[in-house]
Amino acid sequence: MLHTQNTDLNRTYCFSVRADAEPAVLPRLLELFAKRGRIPAAFHSRCHGQAPGKLQVDIEVSGLDWDLADYLQRCMRQIIGVELVLVSKKHRIPSRGTVSITRAS
Repeated sequence: MLHTQNTDLNRTYCFSVRADAEPAVLPRLLELFAKRGRIPAAFHSRCHGQAPGKLQVDIEVSGLDWDLADYLQRCMRQIIGVELVLVSKKHRIPSRGTVSITRAS
């Protein structure tokens, strides 16, 4: 069942994760969303060129409220191999495009 209380579909949270380049990191990150019936709008990972052995993962999910986004980023930090998690919020203003507000945590 989808978590739909206190959500705004015009709001997208973006998670940026730096972790060890280990195969188990990716499914553990996705599992946090799957357990809540969420499918990320975007999920991109790449081996970090400037830091050998590191993985950069960017995830965008729409319709979350801040409490859930904050909880998810705290859960991400508990995953073995995750070094850094940043979260930002994008608001879609229909007549003006997208405005991004960043909040580093």
